[in-house]
Amino acid sequence: MTSAFRSCVVACLTATLCLRCTPPTRTDTTPGRPNPPLSSTGAPSQNTTPPAGVRLLAAAARARSLEPLRPVTSSRLDAERFEARLREQFELSVPTALAESQQRLLSALGIVPADFDLRSELLRFAAANVVGLYSPERQDLCVHDRLTPGQFDGVLLHEAVHALQDQHFGIGAELVPQPGNGDRLATLQAMAEGDALLAVSLAQRPGIVQPTPLVDEVNTPPAFLVRAAAAPYHDGFEFIARLYAEGGWEAVNRAWAHPPSSTEQLLHVEKYQAREPFRELPPPALDGIACTTTYWDVLGEQGARLLFEEWATPNRAAVAARGWNGDRVDVLDCEGSAVVVWRLAFDTTADRERALGVVQGRFATCDDTLPVAVAHHATSVIVAATPRGCDEARAWVRRQTP
Repeated sequence: MTSAFRSCVVACLTATLCLRCTPPTRTDTTPGRPNPPLSSTGAPSQNTTPPAGVRLLAAAARARSLEPLRPVTSSRLDAERFEARLREQFELSVPTALAESQQRLLSALGIVPADFDLRSELLRFAAANVVGLYSPERQDLCVHDRLTPGQFDGVLLHEAVHALQDQHFGIGAELVPQPGNGDRLATLQAMAEGDALLAVSLAQRPGIVQPTPLVDEVNTPPAFLVRAAAAPYHDGFEFIARLYAEGGWEAVNRAWAHPPSSTEQLLHVEKYQAREPFRELPPPALDGIACTTTYWDVLGEQGARLLFEEWATPNRAAVAARGWNGDRVDVLDCEGSAVVVWRLAFDTTADRERALGVVQGRFATCDDTLPVAVAHHATSVIVAATPRGCDEARAWVRRQTP
Protein backbone atom coordinates (compact mmCIF):
# COMPACT_ATOMS: atom_id res chain seq x y z
CA MET A 1 0.00 0.00 0.00
CA THR A 2 1.84 3.22 0.61
CA SER A 3 4.94 3.26 2.59
CA ALA A 4 4.96 4.93 5.91
CA PHE A 5 8.08 5.45 7.88
CA ARG A 6 6.40 4.99 11.15
CA SER A 7 5.48 5.63 14.40
CA CYS A 8 3.03 7.99 15.41
CA VAL A 9 5.42 10.68 15.73
CA VAL A 10 6.44 10.28 12.18
CA ALA A 11 4.25 7.37 11.86
CA CYS A 12 1.13 9.24 11.27
CA LEU A 13 2.78 10.65 8.24
CA THR A 14 4.27 7.36 7.45
CA ALA A 15 1.30 5.23 8.25
CA THR A 16 -0.66 6.39 5.26
CA LEU A 17 2.42 6.05 3.13
CA CYS A 18 3.51 2.64 4.56
CA LEU A 19 0.76 0.11 4.78
CA ARG A 20 0.92 -0.03 1.09
CA CYS A 21 4.46 -1.21 0.85
CA THR A 22 7.13 -3.71 1.40
CA PRO A 23 9.47 -3.09 4.32
CA PRO A 24 12.86 -1.44 4.40
CA THR A 25 15.78 -3.83 4.33
CA ARG A 26 17.23 -4.63 7.72
CA THR A 27 20.26 -6.60 8.76
CA ASP A 28 18.70 -8.71 11.50
CA THR A 29 19.60 -12.33 10.82
CA THR A 30 17.99 -13.84 13.89
CA PRO A 31 16.88 -17.40 13.01
CA GLY A 32 13.18 -17.59 12.24
CA ARG A 33 12.84 -13.84 11.70
CA PRO A 34 12.65 -12.80 8.04
CA ASN A 35 14.84 -10.04 6.67
CA PRO A 36 12.13 -7.95 4.95
CA PRO A 37 12.27 -6.51 1.46
CA LEU A 38 12.12 -2.81 0.72
CA SER A 39 9.08 -0.59 1.02
CA SER A 40 6.88 -0.15 -1.98
CA THR A 41 4.72 2.51 -3.43
CA GLY A 42 3.38 3.55 -6.81
CA ALA A 43 0.53 3.07 -9.24
CA PRO A 44 -0.24 1.32 -12.51
CA SER A 45 1.22 2.37 -15.85
CA GLN A 46 2.19 1.01 -19.21
CA ASN A 47 3.97 -2.33 -19.76
CA THR A 48 1.58 -4.14 -17.43
CA THR A 49 2.37 -7.79 -16.81
CA PRO A 50 -0.90 -9.42 -15.72
CA PRO A 51 0.61 -12.95 -15.72
CA ALA A 52 3.07 -11.95 -13.00
CA GLY A 53 0.32 -10.28 -11.01
CA VAL A 54 -1.95 -13.29 -11.32
CA ARG A 55 0.87 -15.69 -10.47
CA LEU A 56 2.02 -13.75 -7.44
CA LEU A 57 -1.53 -13.17 -6.19
CA ALA A 58 -2.10 -16.92 -6.36
CA ALA A 59 1.16 -17.53 -4.49
CA ALA A 60 0.16 -14.98 -1.87
CA ALA A 61 -3.25 -16.61 -1.53
CA ARG A 62 -1.64 -19.99 -0.86
CA ALA A 63 0.84 -18.56 1.63
CA ARG A 64 -1.75 -16.42 3.42
CA SER A 65 -4.74 -18.82 3.15
CA LEU A 66 -6.96 -16.06 1.75
CA GLU A 67 -8.68 -16.40 -1.61
CA PRO A 68 -8.52 -13.41 -3.98
CA LEU A 69 -11.87 -11.63 -4.22
CA ARG A 70 -10.98 -9.66 -7.36
CA PRO A 71 -8.06 -9.43 -9.81
CA VAL A 72 -5.07 -7.20 -9.25
CA THR A 73 -2.78 -6.08 -12.08
CA SER A 74 0.94 -5.40 -11.87
CA SER A 75 3.19 -2.83 -13.55
CA ARG A 76 6.88 -1.97 -13.87
CA LEU A 77 7.85 1.70 -14.13
CA ASP A 78 11.13 3.26 -15.23
CA ALA A 79 12.88 5.59 -12.80
CA GLU A 80 11.24 8.76 -14.10
CA ARG A 81 7.70 7.42 -14.05
CA PHE A 82 8.19 5.71 -10.72
CA GLU A 83 9.44 8.91 -9.11
CA ALA A 84 6.48 10.81 -10.55
CA ARG A 85 4.07 8.22 -9.10
CA LEU A 86 5.89 8.32 -5.78
CA ARG A 87 5.61 12.10 -5.60
CA GLU A 88 1.95 11.93 -6.54
CA GLN A 89 1.22 9.39 -3.80
CA PHE A 90 3.33 11.33 -1.33
CA GLU A 91 1.30 14.51 -1.94
CA LEU A 92 -1.88 12.57 -1.15
CA SER A 93 -0.51 10.71 1.85
CA VAL A 94 1.50 13.37 3.69
CA PRO A 95 -0.54 16.56 4.23
CA THR A 96 1.63 19.65 4.51
CA ALA A 97 -0.05 20.88 7.69
CA LEU A 98 0.50 17.54 9.45
CA ALA A 99 4.16 17.40 8.43
CA GLU A 100 4.73 20.96 9.65
CA SER A 101 3.14 20.21 13.03
CA GLN A 102 5.17 17.05 13.55
CA GLN A 103 8.27 18.96 12.54
CA ARG A 104 7.52 21.50 15.29
CA LEU A 105 7.14 18.66 17.78
CA LEU A 106 10.44 17.01 16.86
CA SER A 107 12.25 20.33 16.75
CA ALA A 108 10.88 21.43 20.15
CA LEU A 109 12.28 18.24 21.71
CA GLY A 110 15.66 18.72 20.09
CA ILE A 111 15.37 15.67 17.84
CA VAL A 112 15.76 17.63 14.60
CA PRO A 113 17.14 21.15 13.99
CA ALA A 114 14.75 24.09 13.90
CA ASP A 115 15.28 24.50 10.15
CA PHE A 116 14.79 20.79 9.40
CA ASP A 117 12.39 20.17 6.51
CA LEU A 118 10.60 17.00 7.62
CA ARG A 119 8.41 16.72 4.56
CA SER A 120 11.33 16.97 2.14
CA GLU A 121 13.35 14.51 4.22
CA LEU A 122 10.50 12.00 4.20
CA LEU A 123 10.21 12.26 0.42
CA ARG A 124 13.97 11.84 0.02
CA PHE A 125 13.86 8.83 2.33
CA ALA A 126 11.03 7.33 0.29
CA ALA A 127 12.80 7.90 -3.01
CA ALA A 128 15.87 6.05 -1.70
CA ASN A 129 13.97 3.07 -0.25
CA VAL A 130 10.63 2.60 -1.96
CA VAL A 131 10.55 0.13 -4.84
CA GLY A 132 6.92 -0.91 -5.17
CA LEU A 133 3.34 -0.38 -3.99
CA TYR A 134 -0.13 -1.78 -3.80
CA SER A 135 -2.72 0.90 -4.54
CA PRO A 136 -6.19 0.15 -3.09
CA GLU A 137 -7.69 2.86 -5.27
CA ARG A 138 -6.32 1.40 -8.49
CA GLN A 139 -6.23 -2.27 -7.44
CA ASP A 140 -2.69 -2.32 -8.80
CA LEU A 141 0.74 -3.60 -7.82
CA CYS A 142 3.51 -1.31 -9.03
CA VAL A 143 7.29 -1.79 -8.83
CA HIS A 144 10.46 0.01 -9.92
CA ASP A 145 12.08 -1.49 -13.00
CA ARG A 146 15.52 -1.47 -11.36
CA LEU A 147 14.52 -4.70 -9.61
CA THR A 148 16.01 -7.99 -10.74
CA PRO A 149 13.61 -10.87 -11.52
CA GLY A 150 14.14 -12.36 -8.06
CA GLN A 151 13.61 -9.01 -6.38
CA PHE A 152 10.56 -8.37 -8.54
CA ASP A 153 8.90 -11.56 -7.31
CA GLY A 154 9.73 -10.79 -3.68
CA VAL A 155 8.30 -7.28 -3.76
CA LEU A 156 5.20 -8.35 -5.68
CA LEU A 157 4.53 -11.24 -3.32
CA HIS A 158 4.64 -8.93 -0.29
CA GLU A 159 2.39 -6.41 -2.05
CA ALA A 160 0.02 -9.13 -3.18
CA VAL A 161 -0.50 -10.05 0.48
CA HIS A 162 -1.40 -6.40 1.13
CA ALA A 163 -3.93 -6.65 -1.71
CA LEU A 164 -5.51 -9.69 -0.03
CA GLN A 165 -5.57 -7.86 3.31
CA ASP A 166 -7.36 -4.97 1.69
CA GLN A 167 -9.87 -7.20 -0.09
CA HIS A 168 -10.75 -9.14 3.04
CA PHE A 169 -10.27 -6.60 5.84
CA GLY A 170 -10.59 -3.21 4.14
CA ILE A 171 -7.36 -1.87 5.56
CA GLY A 172 -6.74 0.51 2.66
CA ALA A 173 -9.59 2.71 3.80
CA GLU A 174 -8.49 2.62 7.44
CA LEU A 175 -5.14 4.39 7.13
CA VAL A 176 -6.37 7.95 7.04
CA PRO A 177 -4.72 10.38 9.48
CA GLN A 178 -7.19 12.09 11.80
CA PRO A 179 -6.61 14.04 15.02
CA GLY A 180 -5.87 11.58 17.80
CA ASN A 181 -5.71 8.38 15.73
CA GLY A 182 -1.96 8.09 15.23
CA ASP A 183 -1.47 5.18 17.62
CA ARG A 184 -4.36 3.35 15.99
CA LEU A 185 -2.81 3.86 12.54
CA ALA A 186 0.52 2.63 13.84
CA THR A 187 -1.17 -0.49 15.21
CA LEU A 188 -2.92 -1.33 11.93
CA GLN A 189 0.18 -0.58 9.89
CA ALA A 190 2.30 -2.88 12.03
CA MET A 191 -0.30 -5.65 11.78
CA ALA A 192 -0.38 -5.35 8.00
CA GLU A 193 3.38 -5.46 7.63
CA GLY A 194 3.83 -8.28 10.11
CA ASP A 195 1.09 -10.27 8.37
CA ALA A 196 2.76 -9.82 4.98
CA LEU A 197 6.23 -10.63 6.33
CA LEU A 198 5.04 -13.87 7.88
CA ALA A 199 3.16 -14.92 4.74
CA VAL A 200 6.20 -14.33 2.54
CA SER A 201 8.39 -16.17 5.03
CA LEU A 202 6.05 -19.16 5.03
CA ALA A 203 5.95 -19.17 1.23
CA GLN A 204 9.61 -20.28 1.37
CA ARG A 205 10.42 -19.09 -2.11
CA PRO A 206 14.16 -19.77 -2.59
CA GLY A 207 14.35 -17.65 -5.75
CA ILE A 208 13.41 -14.43 -3.97
CA VAL A 209 16.25 -11.96 -3.57
CA GLN A 210 16.03 -8.99 -1.21
CA PRO A 211 16.41 -5.59 -2.93
CA THR A 212 19.37 -3.46 -1.93
CA PRO A 213 18.46 0.01 -0.61
CA LEU A 214 19.84 3.03 -2.38
CA VAL A 215 22.31 4.89 -0.18
CA ASP A 216 22.32 8.68 -0.18
CA GLU A 217 25.91 9.50 0.77
CA VAL A 218 25.15 13.22 1.01
CA ASN A 219 21.79 13.31 2.76
CA THR A 220 21.91 10.65 5.48
CA PRO A 221 18.47 10.47 7.13
CA PRO A 222 18.23 11.07 10.88
CA ALA A 223 18.47 7.88 12.92
CA PHE A 224 15.01 8.62 14.28
CA LEU A 225 13.45 8.28 10.82
CA VAL A 226 15.30 5.03 10.17
CA ARG A 227 14.11 3.52 13.46
CA ALA A 228 10.60 4.79 12.82
CA ALA A 229 10.64 3.11 9.42
CA ALA A 230 11.69 -0.26 10.84
CA ALA A 231 9.37 -0.34 13.86
CA PRO A 232 6.12 -1.49 12.21
CA TYR A 233 7.82 -4.42 10.50
CA HIS A 234 9.64 -5.72 13.57
CA ASP A 235 6.83 -5.09 16.05
CA GLY A 236 4.13 -6.26 13.67
CA PHE A 237 5.95 -9.48 12.83
CA GLU A 238 6.40 -10.33 16.50
CA PHE A 239 2.67 -9.85 17.15
CA ILE A 240 1.43 -11.74 14.09
CA ALA A 241 3.92 -14.58 14.55
CA ARG A 242 2.76 -15.04 18.15
CA LEU A 243 -0.88 -15.25 17.07
CA TYR A 244 -0.02 -17.63 14.22
CA ALA A 245 1.93 -19.90 16.56
CA GLU A 246 -1.09 -20.14 18.85
CA GLY A 247 -3.86 -20.54 16.28
CA GLY A 248 -2.65 -20.29 12.69
CA TRP A 249 -4.10 -17.86 10.16
CA GLU A 250 -7.53 -18.21 11.77
CA ALA A 251 -6.17 -16.49 14.89
CA VAL A 252 -4.66 -13.74 12.75
CA ASN A 253 -7.95 -13.25 10.89
CA ARG A 254 -9.78 -12.96 14.21
CA ALA A 255 -7.33 -10.24 15.20
CA TRP A 256 -8.17 -8.34 12.02
CA ALA A 257 -11.84 -8.56 12.95
CA HIS A 258 -11.05 -7.19 16.42
CA PRO A 259 -7.63 -5.50 16.19
CA PRO A 260 -5.60 -4.20 19.12
CA SER A 261 -6.77 -0.80 20.31
CA SER A 262 -3.22 0.49 20.84
CA THR A 263 0.40 -0.28 20.12
CA GLU A 264 0.61 -1.26 23.79
CA GLN A 265 -1.66 -4.21 23.02
CA LEU A 266 0.30 -4.91 19.83
CA LEU A 267 3.59 -5.02 21.74
CA HIS A 268 2.20 -7.17 24.57
CA VAL A 269 -0.06 -9.94 23.29
CA GLU A 270 -1.22 -10.72 26.82
CA LYS A 271 -2.55 -7.16 27.12
CA TYR A 272 -4.33 -7.59 23.80
CA GLN A 273 -5.88 -10.84 24.96
CA ALA A 274 -6.97 -9.14 28.21
CA ARG A 275 -8.19 -6.09 26.22
CA GLU A 276 -6.33 -3.83 28.63
CA PRO A 277 -7.65 -0.26 28.17
CA PHE A 278 -5.69 2.97 28.36
CA ARG A 279 -6.47 6.47 29.60
CA GLU A 280 -7.77 9.00 27.12
CA LEU A 281 -6.34 12.33 28.24
CA PRO A 282 -8.23 15.64 27.86
CA PRO A 283 -6.82 18.73 26.11
CA PRO A 284 -4.12 20.59 28.06
CA ALA A 285 -5.06 23.26 30.57
CA LEU A 286 -4.69 26.74 29.05
CA ASP A 287 -5.68 28.89 32.04
CA GLY A 288 -7.32 31.45 29.82
CA ILE A 289 -4.40 31.85 27.40
CA ALA A 290 -5.50 32.36 23.79
CA CYS A 291 -4.18 29.28 22.02
CA THR A 292 -5.19 27.32 18.94
CA THR A 293 -4.45 23.59 18.68
CA THR A 294 -2.65 23.02 15.38
CA TYR A 295 -2.00 19.32 16.02
CA TRP A 296 -2.74 16.72 18.65
CA ASP A 297 -2.27 13.01 18.76
CA VAL A 298 -1.73 9.88 20.80
CA LEU A 299 1.80 8.57 20.27
CA GLY A 300 1.23 5.27 22.06
CA GLU A 301 3.78 2.97 23.63
CA GLN A 302 5.56 2.47 20.32
CA GLY A 303 5.79 6.21 19.67
CA ALA A 304 6.98 6.89 23.22
CA ARG A 305 9.62 4.18 22.87
CA LEU A 306 10.90 5.71 19.63
CA LEU A 307 11.26 9.12 21.28
CA PHE A 308 12.87 7.61 24.38
CA GLU A 309 15.43 5.93 22.10
CA GLU A 310 16.69 9.42 21.29
CA TRP A 311 17.72 9.78 24.93
CA ALA A 312 18.51 6.23 26.08
CA THR A 313 19.64 2.83 24.86
CA PRO A 314 17.00 0.77 23.01
CA ASN A 315 16.59 -1.62 25.93
CA ARG A 316 16.20 1.14 28.50
CA ALA A 317 13.80 3.01 26.22
CA ALA A 318 11.63 -0.10 25.81
CA VAL A 319 11.53 -0.67 29.57
CA ALA A 320 10.68 2.99 30.19
CA ALA A 321 7.79 2.89 27.71
CA ARG A 322 6.44 -0.48 28.88
CA GLY A 323 4.22 0.90 31.62
CA TRP A 324 2.46 3.27 29.20
CA ASN A 325 -1.20 3.84 30.05
CA GLY A 326 -2.06 6.67 27.66
CA ASP A 327 -0.60 9.90 26.36
CA ARG A 328 -1.49 13.03 24.45
CA VAL A 329 0.78 15.45 22.62
CA ASP A 330 -0.49 18.91 21.63
CA VAL A 331 1.16 21.50 19.41
CA LEU A 332 -0.40 24.87 20.20
CA ASP A 333 -0.21 28.27 18.53
CA CYS A 334 -0.33 30.74 21.40
CA GLU A 335 -0.32 34.29 20.10
CA GLY A 336 2.06 33.40 17.30
CA SER A 337 4.38 31.24 19.40
CA ALA A 338 4.48 27.43 19.20
CA VAL A 339 4.01 25.50 22.45
CA VAL A 340 4.37 21.72 22.74
CA VAL A 341 2.74 19.89 25.66
CA TRP A 342 3.22 16.12 25.97
CA ARG A 343 1.54 14.31 28.85
CA LEU A 344 2.09 10.63 29.55
CA ALA A 345 0.15 8.39 31.95
CA PHE A 346 1.66 5.21 33.38
CA ASP A 347 0.30 2.18 35.19
CA THR A 348 2.25 2.71 38.41
CA THR A 349 4.58 5.22 40.04
CA ALA A 350 7.44 2.79 39.41
CA ASP A 351 6.61 2.86 35.70
CA ARG A 352 6.47 6.65 35.84
CA GLU A 353 9.89 6.82 37.48
CA ARG A 354 11.48 4.71 34.74
CA ALA A 355 10.07 7.01 32.06
CA LEU A 356 10.90 10.12 34.05
CA GLY A 357 14.48 8.99 34.42
CA VAL A 358 14.88 8.78 30.63
CA VAL A 359 13.27 12.16 29.96
CA GLN A 360 15.11 13.95 32.75
CA GLY A 361 18.31 12.31 31.61
CA ARG A 362 18.01 14.51 28.53
CA PHE A 363 16.32 17.54 30.07
CA ALA A 364 17.77 17.51 33.60
CA THR A 365 17.85 21.30 33.64
CA CYS A 366 16.07 23.69 31.33
CA ASP A 367 18.33 25.54 28.91
CA ASP A 368 17.09 28.59 27.01
CA THR A 369 18.81 27.23 23.90
CA LEU A 370 16.38 24.26 24.15
CA PRO A 371 13.65 25.39 26.57
CA VAL A 372 12.04 22.12 27.69
CA ALA A 373 10.59 21.66 31.18
CA VAL A 374 9.70 18.33 32.79
CA ALA A 375 7.57 17.51 35.84
CA HIS A 376 5.58 14.63 37.26
CA HIS A 377 2.38 14.17 39.20
CA ALA A 378 0.94 10.90 40.55
CA THR A 379 1.55 8.39 37.73
CA SER A 380 2.00 11.02 35.02
CA VAL A 381 4.94 12.74 33.33
CA ILE A 382 4.50 16.21 31.82
CA VAL A 383 6.81 17.73 29.20
CA ALA A 384 6.44 21.28 27.84
CA ALA A 385 8.53 23.21 25.33
CA THR A 386 8.29 26.75 23.98
CA PRO A 387 10.73 29.10 22.26
CA ARG A 388 9.76 31.79 24.78
CA GLY A 389 12.22 30.35 27.27
CA CYS A 390 12.48 28.18 30.35
CA ASP A 391 10.29 30.29 32.60
CA GLU A 392 7.44 29.98 30.12
CA ALA A 393 8.05 26.24 29.67
CA ARG A 394 7.92 25.73 33.44
CA ALA A 395 4.70 27.72 33.57
CA TRP A 396 3.13 25.39 31.03
CA VAL A 397 4.19 22.36 33.06
CA ARG A 398 2.65 23.87 36.21
CA ARG A 399 -0.64 24.47 34.36
CA GLN A 400 -0.91 20.72 33.74
CA THR A 401 -0.27 19.80 37.39
CA PRO A 402 -3.25 19.86 39.76
